[in-house]
Amino acid sequence: MIRSFFGIPIPEDVRKEIYKIITELKRDLKNVKWVEEENLHITLKFLGNIEEKKIEEIREEVKKFLKDIKPFEVQLQDFGVFPSKTRARVLWIGMGSGKENVAQLNQRIEESMERIGFKREKREFSPHLTIGRIRNPRPLSLNISYQSRGFKVNKFILYKSELSEKGPKYFPLLTFYIK
Repeated sequence: MIRSFFGIPIPEDVRKEIYKIITELKRDLKNVKWVEEENLHITLKFLGNIEEKKIEEIREEVKKFLKDIKPFEVQLQDFGVFPSKTRARVLWIGMGSGKENVAQLNQRIEESMERIGFKREKREFSPHLTIGRIRNPRPLSLNISYQSRGFKVNKFILYKSELSEKGPKYFPLLTFYIK
């Protein structure tokens, strides 16, 4: 079984910029499992454990809607927490421009994956980039402003996620180019 998810990769310069901020946050925020720089991405849909033979079916299903999608610009902006400021569990960077495009891409993936047997996510999709997970949920409010440079989204990836004691490692299984 392969643990997998769809995600949008983040350009290296933006990842480095974000990681400088994470390094600063590490000094003040304890008991947080921070996302490693090379793992920063925007999750589109988590599939969970899939059989290897399902990968080709996923490729064919995504190819059906890929021609309808055009490249788009996104910008990461500001910080927040899930599920609430009174019980923060996940630290994230939100989306400025391009948020609607990411949501539309998520919707197309949800629809196509449902057709081949994957369940739809029950929660409303909220485009974001996770930067850390708080081990003991607690009240937290981040008063940091941030805005990345805009960058073009011209691909998304089906990643394989391997869990280990050192944390997850992500490996591209399929890359889908948006033209």
